[in-house]
Amino acid sequence: MSNTRYPAIIFITAIILSLALPAFYYTHLPEIVASHFNFKNQADAWMSKRTFLIIQVAVILFTSFLIGGFVYLIPRLPKSLFNLPNKDYWLSDERKEESLMLFQRFMLWFGTFTLGFLTLVLQEVYAANIAGVNTIKFNLWIYLIIYLAGTTFMIVKMISHFNKTDK
Repeated sequence: MSNTRYPAIIFITAIILSLALPAFYYTHLPEIVASHFNFKNQADAWMSKRTFLIIQVAVILFTSFLIGGFVYLIPRLPKSLFNLPNKDYWLSDERKEESLMLFQRFMLWFGTFTLGFLTLVLQEVYAANIAGVNTIKFNLWIYLIIYLAGTTFMIVKMISHFNKTDK
């Protein structure tokens, strides 16, 4: 079993769930939905539900293809495009496959985390629109903090891994 198989399955599942959300909520939304909320969690822009859902699906597909494209391209990129500590060590012939697989796993988890964050934020937007209120819950800020902390953790973990050598 490939070392990227499990994160790839989770990433594909996140894509499917992210795309299922607009399909589930479409009939429950009013014709005009609050589509943007300011820093005070108050709606300040509106659009048709059809346009809102088209944009949501487009963002999910763009994010999915962007991350998926990076995962596909990583083993095919020239060594010169990688900027990491101890590059010659980690991209030497005996370690290159493992190192590139680590990059792929990172991108798959990052993509899953990003789609999860987007889905949670959009869930809050749907809830506000269905309830007929022009404010979004404070949960949005909690999701953002968790997303940023998780992303920072993954980056620090990657950097600390590539800072080490067996030398």
